[in-house]
Amino acid sequence: MEAQRFSGKNSRFESEISSWSQSVLSFWFEETSPRKWFRQSNQFDWLVTRRFGELSVEAQRCGLFNWEKDSSSCLALVLILDQFSRQIWRDSVLAYEGDARALRLSQWALKQGWIASEPERARRQFWLMPMLHSESVAVVTKAIPLLERFADSDTADLARRNRITLNRYGYYPWRDVVRRCWLMSTLEGLN
Repeated sequence: MEAQRFSGKNSRFESEISSWSQSVLSFWFEETSPRKWFRQSNQFDWLVTRRFGELSVEAQRCGLFNWEKDSSSCLALVLILDQFSRQIWRDSVLAYEGDARALRLSQWALKQGWIASEPERARRQFWLMPMLHSESVAVVTKAIPLLERFADSDTADLARRNRITLNRYGYYPWRDVVRRCWLMSTLEGLN
């Protein structure tokens, strides 16, 4: 895959940015039912991987930087980094590799007013998901009133539970299993 294909480094690829980012948004918000968003399914993971795997690799490699320039393509990039990565690389440390960039983009969208001006609740919710996924107590604490305002009380309650977990452990224990497995396989590879 050519990096230029998705990154928009050349003006002739600008229309592809719109096409690919719209494909991501249509898939997530129109083609996929909300009940699939948060349930583990090998079939759904495979579908996301097949349709958006190459695009996700490019995003994980800090590509698609031109997608950050407008609210629609930026939301698509957040979905790729924060949601698709969890399907494509489930049970792998790579599932969380895009979290820092997704969080930065979420905070940027908040400052730009993109979240406040978004009329659809589901889209606002996914703008804020990187904050909910953060392992920083401060970030999750800041997310709670934003989720109350822009998403819903159930998602804000999940952030409250995440904050309790972070206060207790300092990280999400369910990710620790993945981290340990990765570390063990890395150490075994060194021997």
